[in-house]
Amino acid sequence: MFKRLFRRINNFLQSDGLGNPPRKSSPEPRINWTEALHEALRGATRLHVHSDGYAPIENVEEKTLLDVRDTEEIAAVIERIEIDDDSSGYQCTFFDGPTLEFYHDDKRTTILAIQHGARFFWPDGKWKGDGVLTPESAFSIAQWLASHGVDGPLKKAVTNLHYHNEYVKARKRWLEAMPQSLLHFWSKMEARSISENYRLIYDTLVNEYPNESERILALLHWFGSGTGRMAYEAYAEELLLNHKTAAILEAINSVELTETQIEGTARFFCGWRFKENRSENLDLLPDDLKQQLFEHCQFSTDEHLRERAQALFQ
Repeated sequence: MFKRLFRRINNFLQSDGLGNPPRKSSPEPRINWTEALHEALRGATRLHVHSDGYAPIENVEEKTLLDVRDTEEIAAVIERIEIDDDSSGYQCTFFDGPTLEFYHDDKRTTILAIQHGARFFWPDGKWKGDGVLTPESAFSIAQWLASHGVDGPLKKAVTNLHYHNEYVKARKRWLEAMPQSLLHFWSKMEARSISENYRLIYDTLVNEYPNESERILALLHWFGSGTGRMAYEAYAEELLLNHKTAAILEAINSVELTETQIEGTARFFCGWRFKENRSENLDLLPDDLKQQLFEHCQFSTDEHLRERAQALFQ
């Protein structure tokens, strides 16, 4: 979800300070992260795993967790490594270990510091930034480590895999509810990187839904299809704020709302953006709508939404 945003920040830091990319005489060839690492590890004869990250914590003694000299097993571990190129590149400075050290004969040739159970930092390697493991790869490597008594990465990988699966489901539902005309903007919306083109987004939506009430109802359905936890959901909220509260209430009263539209309505009126910009407009909501929203929110799995509805509508 935020990984593309991190990559954007990283690109800015490598720019000329004004957001413009540095001049190059020729473009850099695109590296295949997985192939580059596999090539460096091929033929490794020893895998040493120790407890410290790449940047050891002061006064903490390094502890050997695992030492493997079976070349077939080492080769099998290497095959488990698969890097997600599109998500890689951001440099995390937190090293929580463990660290994998690969040797060819008696020479240590490659160091891979595991970060958050889901990425590799490869000092002096062919990468710029961290290589983010695919969820399946992170889980597979963590399982192998756990089978040898190193279970820390597995605990983190299980958590990461859970969040990844939840994110994939939430993302799919959000895209299915998204107005078709806005799909063109999705990749930048997900990265939260299109504030400068916000007016274009709204104009595109107006072209798809020239009728204001229909446009508002489509936005309420879209907003109500989110989880309330994803940063990209703010775009639906921003687009709703382009409409006066009276117009939103008129659209709501024009139809029998679906469950997602009710959810979107509740999230909108309970949201901090509405509170910051139009808190006085809450008095415009009729009592029967407040009661409907309150009753709906009591069954929500979103604890914060339940609490806000309790405070606003009861």
